[in-house]
Amino acid sequence: MNKISYLLVSILVLVVVIVNSITITILYNTAFVRESEQLTITARSQANMIDAVARYDRANLDKEDKSVAEKATLSQLLDAHRNFGTFGETGEFTVARLDANHIIYLSPHRFEDKFGTKEYHQPINLGSPYAIAMQKALNGQSGTVVASDYRGMITLAAYEYVPGLDYGVVAKMDLSEIRRPFIRAGLISNIVAIPLVIIGAFFLLHINKPVVQRLRESEDYNRVLFETLPVGLALCRMDGTLVDVNPAYADIIGRSIEETKKLSYWEITPQDYAPDEEIQLKKLNTSGHYGPYEKEYLHNDGQRVPVSLIGQVVELNGEKYIWSSVEDITQRRLAEEKVRGLNSELERRVKERTIELEDTLDRLKQTQSHLVHAEKMASLGQLTAGIGHEINNPVNFIHAGIHALQENIEDIRNVLRKYDAVDVKDPVPSLLEIREYKDEIQYNKILDFIDRNIGNIKNGVSRTVKIIDGLRVFSQGDSEQMISADIHQNMEATLIMLHAKYVDRIEIVKDYGKLLEILCYPGQLNQVFANILANSIDAVNGYQKPGEGVIKISTFLNKDAREVTVKIQDNGPGIEKEILDRIFEPFFTTKKVGEGTGLGLSISYSIMQNHQGKLLVNSVPGQGATFSIVIPVIRVNDK
Repeated sequence: MNKISYLLVSILVLVVVIVNSITITILYNTAFVRESEQLTITARSQANMIDAVARYDRANLDKEDKSVAEKATLSQLLDAHRNFGTFGETGEFTVARLDANHIIYLSPHRFEDKFGTKEYHQPINLGSPYAIAMQKALNGQSGTVVASDYRGMITLAAYEYVPGLDYGVVAKMDLSEIRRPFIRAGLISNIVAIPLVIIGAFFLLHINKPVVQRLRESEDYNRVLFETLPVGLALCRMDGTLVDVNPAYADIIGRSIEETKKLSYWEITPQDYAPDEEIQLKKLNTSGHYGPYEKEYLHNDGQRVPVSLIGQVVELNGEKYIWSSVEDITQRRLAEEKVRGLNSELERRVKERTIELEDTLDRLKQTQSHLVHAEKMASLGQLTAGIGHEINNPVNFIHAGIHALQENIEDIRNVLRKYDAVDVKDPVPSLLEIREYKDEIQYNKILDFIDRNIGNIKNGVSRTVKIIDGLRVFSQGDSEQMISADIHQNMEATLIMLHAKYVDRIEIVKDYGKLLEILCYPGQLNQVFANILANSIDAVNGYQKPGEGVIKISTFLNKDAREVTVKIQDNGPGIEKEILDRIFEPFFTTKKVGEGTGLGLSISYSIMQNHQGKLLVNSVPGQGATFSIVIPVIRVNDK
């Protein structure tokens, strides 16, 4: 064979390779776009699901501790991952979060990473080239990217950001899996076509058959490939006139190939897509390609068919044409609609469940309020006898003093009457008689006794006023808003209320520091003081002999002056380790039936939570117990 023969064969082979390459490239681009969209839908739906579950968990679990809601969400995410973690040969769905400058994967993976770990991968540096998709997701972005994954494999990845949890979601598959069928098809077609071309050229040169016949064979082969592809292909002029279409394209609009060729691109496009078509034409004229672009075609039965198009400008025989690949996305739209429906149903159920939980929470709050009030009334009832005794002593003293004072005043009145009866003309006998009477009734001692009695009555009145004032401070109602209060004044009022329970039996040691006035609910705070002091008094009375019991009350500001701490320490028996973790449980008590409700410490704990404070306990059996009441400082002027 001479050089011309080799050149002819080479040209024919090159033509076949180029045609096959263009066809495979268009098909690959179509598949690439379709896979990108599918991965995007997968990542987005999973991100929306995670965000919905997270919102639900945050709204209905422990609001004070966000980690509880996040753990619950992560647990549900891992359960879902076990049911939907992979797809295809290499596809998988991954979730990660950012920890400083490292990406931490939260779900097991399908393949081993570069370190040989499969279940949970090693943390990856934020700047690593092996986690570009996840880096974009954690930066709050969404989209698709072709990049290396944790194995170093080139993948097509869709990424989404979950704002409520600062999670990144990636759905990916190896690019080789997308390319493989097209590479295989290209190799097969080239393996088949190239020998045919060589054989055709051989027969053309050696058997003298027309070159046109051989070219027709190659064209026929490509026509078969063109007509058997499941994706619609169309060639049209720049004015929209259809030149050639494959059966898949004609099936999309419900017509035969011949009927389709008689139509213009604009005759199968709804009029309302004119603005979008103008944008795509501008893109086509400036860049030589358009799409991916979703629109609708008019079917022969009048229905609208959703399609996805991608195309580019090609030049044939000096004339420009538009070569388009068209995919019917009806099933994809139905799947998307189903996903949207499922999401709507999920949101509806979440809302219904949220309403139910809110109603339950309201009922629980009402029940808690009733329990707090009942416990406070019970505490006041227990203190009533002691307060009656406290008030009765000074009142009896005042009563007795008044009775004696009345008798003394009557003696003085008798002296005054005798003075009134003195005979002015001869006063000496009367004055001598008065002096004898005064000596008889010990007049000077009566005056001294009156002074002492008046002083004692004043002390009794002062004591009564102090008890009543303490009762007023202790029993004050709670307003809807916090008010300014003096911790020491409230503590003193509480001690007055409990005075009968510890007087002559327990020594109260006070170590008060210099405190700021704080904003609080004073009535609730008094209830906390009373519950803890009453428990300490009962513990000491049952453990120590009279006079040996000691309760120390200390108050101080923390170093940063942001918290006030009130410590109540006793030398009672202490609390056993087995029950130390249960003392704040509702209805838990170590007292005998009828001696306690088991609500005092539980309600006190809730009151401190309401103050955004803390109630802590530390105890060693045999060495007493220490309760620490920590209250945030909110200065009055800063409110």
